Amino acid sequence: MHDFPGLDPSGFIAATSASTDTMSPYASALAYWSQMDAPVAIVARALRRDVSEVAAGLAGLADAPRLQVVGYPSGVPWEQRTVTALVRRGLSNDPALRRSGPIVTLAGEGALDVAELRAAVSRAAAGLRAAGVSKGSRVAVDATQRIESLIIVAATLLLGAVVVRLSLVSGVDGVRTMLACARPSICFTALARQIATQLPTPAMLVTLETDGTNQMPNFADWLDSADPDSTLPDVLVAPDDLALIGFTSGSTGQPKLVETSHLAVFRSTEAMVAMFGFGPDDVFCTSTDFSALSAFRSMLTVPLLCCGRIVLPSAQGREHPLALAQDCAAHGVTRLTAIPGVLRGLAMVANRLPPGSMRALKTVFSGSGVLDQATHDAVQAGFGAPVIDYYGGREFATALYADPASGLTVSSGGGLICNCLIRVVDDEGTVLPDRQIGEIMVHSDCLTASELAGTHPDWKGWHQTGDLGLIAGPGLVQVVGRRRDVIKAADGSLVFPSEIEALLNEAPEIRESCVMGWIIPDGRERIIAAVRLPEDAAMARLPAAEVEARLRAHVLARAARFRVPERVIVVDDFPRIGTEKINKAALRSRLAPYLSES
Repeated sequence: MHDFPGLDPSGFIAATSASTDTMSPYASALAYWSQMDAPVAIVARALRRDVSEVAAGLAGLADAPRLQVVGYPSGVPWEQRTVTALVRRGLSNDPALRRSGPIVTLAGEGALDVAELRAAVSRAAAGLRAAGVSKGSRVAVDATQRIESLIIVAATLLLGAVVVRLSLVSGVDGVRTMLACARPSICFTALARQIATQLPTPAMLVTLETDGTNQMPNFADWLDSADPDSTLPDVLVAPDDLALIGFTSGSTGQPKLVETSHLAVFRSTEAMVAMFGFGPDDVFCTSTDFSALSAFRSMLTVPLLCCGRIVLPSAQGREHPLALAQDCAAHGVTRLTAIPGVLRGLAMVANRLPPGSMRALKTVFSGSGVLDQATHDAVQAGFGAPVIDYYGGREFATALYADPASGLTVSSGGGLICNCLIRVVDDEGTVLPDRQIGEIMVHSDCLTASELAGTHPDWKGWHQTGDLGLIAGPGLVQVVGRRRDVIKAADGSLVFPSEIEALLNEAPEIRESCVMGWIIPDGRERIIAAVRLPEDAAMARLPAAEVEARLRAHVLARAARFRVPERVIVVDDFPRIGTEKINKAALRSRLAPYLSES
């Protein structure tokens, strides 16, 4: 399936051990890294501790019990666990990689074989060097599924520089904020002309659009002017060097810089290839931008690792679900990655495709947003392929995947732990027994390189997710909601909004829902819900009071009375942060006039 030695796709490894409940967070993390024979410097950086302290700690583990870790082994030498090594290998002439025909297809335009892609990437790397880009430099690029972005990303990584992923859905002001945070030395964007006069940091601008004005370099001219050097750069990059800078808006609506190491991208790519059995016969397509790591892997690192092919959707396919489905059908896509909003559109057009046109499709992956069960079921029925959600109602998505073989999937609030340690803790940071609800803490070689905020000093190097959940069984975790979103009912019971949202989304004609707590003047917290209906839904023609009564009755028939929302308000749409996440602060402001009347 691949030529990196040691990656065993046949199943999980699980080192036998005694219970680890009594181990400290630091000792658990040390044991995790010890089993992988990781270099001390990498472990020290992951744990945010001094090298000498970590070295002494690892030495002390020689006779300690083995820690249970669920994941996939890697036989790749540590120094090669970089995206740079992966790109060099994927673009090499090695006949053992069995590359023939196109490696990248541009739907509706043409295709590039390995030699053609290698020549374009080499030329782009020469252009970046001429612009002063070297190891550690930052290169900003639109995170869109287009050939220009793919070429720039590959060239940047080969130089040991850092890719800054610009999400255009954040708009002009959002892109300006991203550039101010990341401070790249060169920027490739379709918004170049809009931001040129207010660029927050000195940087060379290259536009990815052409309008004939020649006011600034466009990508085609910039690439043509570069030295046509056919050799790939050979820069030494370490696994814990930065590979990517992305942005998360969190709950504020403002982009927040998040750094990701080469090791995190490489190991999470290995896990995906092994878990889902990707191979050289696979054809990958991603419909939306790669501001999320899931889409980045699908566009570049996963196909390169498993020797598969890449299909970049047409301009129409990036905008319209039917055109995307036609692109996938025409080019035999086997693995499709899309955000839930796109999947909802695909579900609606599935019956407009000729029978059997999507027979090549093996798996649909949902990323960068919460996938509701109704959309999951509709896509699975419409395209005859399993839908895997590796985001779900969670804040961490790198080390947890849906398990389609069990009833516990990410969509239903849980998933399969992979290449990570997960502990559930109480408010004081004490580890709780299995099946008790607490906050989920994660430590992994697949996590972000950014310093992660936390309130528990003993958990340095762990990601305090803010997600509430429980360990449901060996290798399985169930997520029940967000810590900050928990609602305390009048009788003192805790209500998790995700549970009520799941019940509402089961109602006929409900497209999406959002549940939150609302404090009324007497200090009591009550449950409120906002729902979105399809425009052609019969329920949309009913009086608002009747819709509310029906949906409250729907929840009451399935849950205790204290879980029933006191108000259910129909909205035309939801304010968003980024591509999918509902902006609850903005939604509260929008609902305030309705709630003040009651």
